[in-house]
Order: sequence, then structure tokens, then C-alpha cells
Amino acid sequence: MSTGVILVLSGIICLGVCGFMFYKLMPQEGKPPSAWTGTDMRGTAVAMTLLLLLLSGLGLLAKGFGA
Repeated sequence: MSTGVILVLSGIICLGVCGFMFYKLMPQEGKPPSAWTGTDMRGTAVAMTLLLLLLSGLGLLAKGFGA
């Protein structure tokens, strides 16, 4: 596999994990709120992690398509 393909796949995986986590953290009817966002500190840590995954995924995709 070439480097570009590996970078693109890594970017897609990062974006997929970010999207899945975001979906699981959204409030849903009939279910209690997620324990991951129970306090301000946890919510901030989760938000920063999601932002890091999103930016990393986009950066890897851009680098992979540019290679």
C-alpha cells in the first residue's frame, strides 16, 4: 500500500470514530444522559477529544489526497 492510501484510510477511521462518539453522546429520548458528560470536566475532555479526532481526520485526509 502506498503512503497516500494509508493516510486516507487513517483519516476515514478518525472521522468515523469521531462521528460514532458524537452520535452516542447525543441526548436520546427515554435514555439517561451519558456518564461521559456527567460533569463539566468530563464534558470538556470529551469535547476536546472529539475536536482532536475531527481535526486529525481532516488533516490526514488532506495529506493523503495531496500525496
